[in-house]
Amino acid sequence: MKVLMLNGSPHAKGNTAASLEEMIPIFQEAGIETELIQIGSQVVPGCLGCGKCKAGAPCIIEDGVNALAARLEEFDGMIVGSPIY
Repeated sequence: MKVLMLNGSPHAKGNTAASLEEMIPIFQEAGIETELIQIGSQVVPGCLGCGKCKAGAPCIIEDGVNALAARLEEFDGMIVGSPIY
């Protein structure tokens, strides 16, 4: 089993990251592999509404989302960490 952990905070070493990192040993003890990806500092523009994704094509915006979306089937679960201000 494999869990994807996304850090949505712009601070790669902030409280959100620390919270996600606290979970990693717990998952490891249970035999669950984890992968933590820092996405909060990446530029991800909003959807343009072009409809390419509805047709099964990758997003026309090259921002790293296509690469991550192509990997989603590798994971059995996902945790999204987001800061609260």
